[in-house]
Amino acid sequence: MKSTPSRIMIIAGEASGDLHASRLVSSISEQYPQIMFSGMGGPYMDSAGVEILYSYENVSVTGILDGIKVIPELMKTRSKILKFAIEKKPEIVIFVDFPGFNMNLVRLLKKNLLKSRMIYFIPPQIWGWKPSRTKKIAKNFDLVLTIFPFENVFFKKSNIPAKYIGNPICFELMQKTKTGLTKNDLNIDNTYNIIALVPGSRRKELNRHLPPMIDAARILHSELSKTVFVVSEANSLPKDTIHSFLNKSENFILPYRGKLSELLKISDFAIVSSGTASLEASVIGVESILIYKTDILSYFLAKYFLMRVDYLGLSNLIVGEEVVPELLQGKVNGIDIAKLVRNLFIEGNKFKKEKTFISEIRKKLESSNPYINASEYILNDWFENAETK
Repeated sequence: MKSTPSRIMIIAGEASGDLHASRLVSSISEQYPQIMFSGMGGPYMDSAGVEILYSYENVSVTGILDGIKVIPELMKTRSKILKFAIEKKPEIVIFVDFPGFNMNLVRLLKKNLLKSRMIYFIPPQIWGWKPSRTKKIAKNFDLVLTIFPFENVFFKKSNIPAKYIGNPICFELMQKTKTGLTKNDLNIDNTYNIIALVPGSRRKELNRHLPPMIDAARILHSELSKTVFVVSEANSLPKDTIHSFLNKSENFILPYRGKLSELLKISDFAIVSSGTASLEASVIGVESILIYKTDILSYFLAKYFLMRVDYLGLSNLIVGEEVVPELLQGKVNGIDIAKLVRNLFIEGNKFKKEKTFISEIRKKLESSNPYINASEYILNDWFENAETK
């Protein structure tokens, strides 16, 4: 009978990765409580029993300039993790997203830990942006655990061992059928509709997306007298950030700081920036449009040199067509946004096909617990390969 691994190292470099990693650790620990966990992470992983060697907060970045500033700390942290790994020799190393750091670290660990299994849990979106990383993943990782079904197909085409575990976002949202948030909590009359405005979680995203969203709300207000526009303020932003964008006399636009899924569950429509928010809206069952705007140089490079997919929206990538209408760059303005919302929400024209695809999106993502699935794949991979290495 094969023995279980005694130590697993797990590397997460941001808040979402910390949360997903903690749930994976808890799932593995329920089956094999004797396994020791150590690595880089945050409070969630710490609560799950992981020995936190280095906090991700020391190396977490939100842009190119921030990335340059923390390069010395990144290099120091990488060296310390490598030294610890060589000394302790974990049988399994699990990497959670954070590709800029993890893709370099795995190369070093692979050279020094010849018997360790390298697992990528929630891999980077190389299918959309960085084809050069495909060969690196194939060379350095023994198993990739994907959270979108189309990723699995992509990795297997590149001869990368991949398993689809289910989607954590969809799984979490499907567990809760009721919301704790009500319209009354926001001082909104129950007879009024809510259109959620989700501009993004970072200040630069807010600056680019929120002003045109507000312009659209002002245009639509005259046609939607019994509708309130509620702006989601991400917890990653300083409190009351949204207030600086709003006119106090316009009581039809309100800020909301809280869990996005709670807001979406009481919304009748949503205008969201690209990202997981769009997927959340589809899974919850809220019709939406997706907008995205960046600086002209980044957009030019992405569109003509980097992007390998036809859509930005995850829901559209899952279905394979534009079921959630997308407005990009120059079309991200009050007039075009208002026009599209009018088509969907007021007139209900051809874009209503989105509603028929929402159930398909949920069906494709719906699965058993993705963390349990991931833990089973990780341990099975160990049992199958430990004695042959």
